[in-house]
Amino acid sequence: MFSFESLAAYERYRARFGDDPEFVAADAIRDESGCVVRYERTFMRPLLPEDDLAVPR
Repeated sequence: MFSFESLAAYERYRARFGDDPEFVAADAIRDESGCVVRYERTFMRPLLPEDDLAVPR
C-alpha cells in the first residue's frame, strides 16, 4: 500500500515513471514475462483527523 499527500502528488509520481530508465526496463520485464496478470488501484482517504489516529482511548 502506498500513501500520497494528494491525487496531484500521485499523478506527479506516475508521470515520472515513464522517464525513469530503471522503471522502463522493469516495466518491459513485467510485460514480457506476464508475471502481473492484473492490478487494481483503490483510492482511500482517512476518515478521522490525524490527531484522532493515535492509540484509542
